Amino acid sequence: MRESGFAPYEAIKAATRDAAASLGNLDEWGIIALGMRADLILADANPRDSAAIAAKRTGVMVQSRWLPESELIDKLEACVMKYEKK
Repeated sequence: MRESGFAPYEAIKAATRDAAASLGNLDEWGIIALGMRADLILADANPRDSAAIAAKRTGVMVQSRWLPESELIDKLEACVMKYEKK
């Protein structure tokens, strides 16, 4: 989206709030609010400055469960190892 000319905030909004709205799920996900599904990324800097900052995450919240970056890396490495054996 950034290569298409979207500003960082516009790209993030298109992938979150706008996606939920277009699927008719804005009452469940797409924004950070009380009662919404808690899926979000905690980054070390403001992703409004650059959408690439989202890749420099501290961790993620998925379905109200906190996953620190170290656990995400461990899970990713386990997946890679599983598929390399095939």
